[in-house]
Amino acid sequence: MPGEMDVSTLCSDIIRTTARLLDTVTPSPHCLVVGFSGGVDSGLLLHALSYYSSLPVHGVYIHHGLSPNADTWQNHCETFCHQRNVIFSALSVNVTVQSRTSLEASARDARYDALLSYCRQHNGALVLGQHQDDQLETLLLAIKRGSGPAGLAGMPELHYRQVSESESPVAILRPLLNFRREDIEAAADSLGMPRVEDESNQDDRFDRNFLRNRVLPDMHRRWPGFAKAALRSCELLQEQNALLAEVTAERLKDAETGNGGLSVPALLLQSTGWQRAMIRHWLTGRGVTLPSKAQMDEILAMLHARDDATPCVKAGAGVIRRYNSELLVTADSRSCTEVMMQESVDPQPVDIEQWQQVPGLPVTFKISGPGDWQRVPAVSLDKIYVSRNPTGKTARKWFKQWKVPPWERERIPVLLCNGEAAALLLTDRVVWLSAGNQDLNRIMYKSSGE
Repeated sequence: MPGEMDVSTLCSDIIRTTARLLDTVTPSPHCLVVGFSGGVDSGLLLHALSYYSSLPVHGVYIHHGLSPNADTWQNHCETFCHQRNVIFSALSVNVTVQSRTSLEASARDARYDALLSYCRQHNGALVLGQHQDDQLETLLLAIKRGSGPAGLAGMPELHYRQVSESESPVAILRPLLNFRREDIEAAADSLGMPRVEDESNQDDRFDRNFLRNRVLPDMHRRWPGFAKAALRSCELLQEQNALLAEVTAERLKDAETGNGGLSVPALLLQSTGWQRAMIRHWLTGRGVTLPSKAQMDEILAMLHARDDATPCVKAGAGVIRRYNSELLVTADSRSCTEVMMQESVDPQPVDIEQWQQVPGLPVTFKISGPGDWQRVPAVSLDKIYVSRNPTGKTARKWFKQWKVPPWERERIPVLLCNGEAAALLLTDRVVWLSAGNQDLNRIMYKSSGE
């Protein structure tokens, strides 16, 4: 945005941009939820939107617990919001650093999860304060990582984020993307607007800070219009990506299976480029972190695996597997299996008349009637005797007969009544065991979708 701009004009432009984006949001949100850190960008955004009369505005501060100043920042944000008659909320999150993930990325993921959850609870649209310079930083970081077209397209002004297929997506708006950092800071200074400064912003060990503090100042001096030109490139890529997504979605219809997987034979009819595009589109629709190039190469190699092989590739919190000539997305089974195995060592009684979740499986159940009910992994039992079948078999032999996928077997539970195996819970049905004959009306069961 070249040239000088007075504060009232800038704030009016922010409101107009927000209104323009909201005109295309469906369904219409009940409120605007601003992710408010107390910094200058989100501060000016919240200040401008406090004059937006069409929808209530919420300012939400995320307390990561990573800085000794976090409580002070929270108090500042609360005061800032109350002075502008903005609804204020503070949410605390625990930041857990996963392997091969930076602290910065883990904190960002925790922040987004909390904000999206708040939006779903209040039927709100999430409004973020990223601006033109943030877009340039995002583009440069994507180039550094060797990202594909989706990464190089940067951040869109409006998009929807869906964490899982069972939840409605949340609209995310970025009305400041066309505004320069220097204009935002000048407007805040003109207003005498208080702000907080995160001390971690000066730590150049973080890639984004290194770009912001060391690289971009020289680039802006040499090429004053560089950020605006980068924004234009991102917009063009977003347009091309949208067109590609339309064509990919059409091709994907012929490859999708009834249980949400992808047919390997159908994928093999496509060129390698279309295989990549279709798999990425499929994973995006399921909220799975898109694989790196190396991971995508592993997934493509799975298409040529033996029919009896069960290869898998981990991508974020999901696992992409090949099984029975399909590609499937499943949860990471390790943590769920650990929970089940702990229960086999120290089983807990099942609370009567409360729905119980089976870790990692789309199964819930509850008990009606007295008895000392416990849940243990089926694989922990030496033999399992199915009702009206005198032949006892190991759990693994039964699972092979019932065509239970290998990655689910460790988590299939057996319910014990007074120490005796009464029922085994598969993802689609209850298998009654010999000791369960008298308890057929005492177990209520459902799987996802029921």
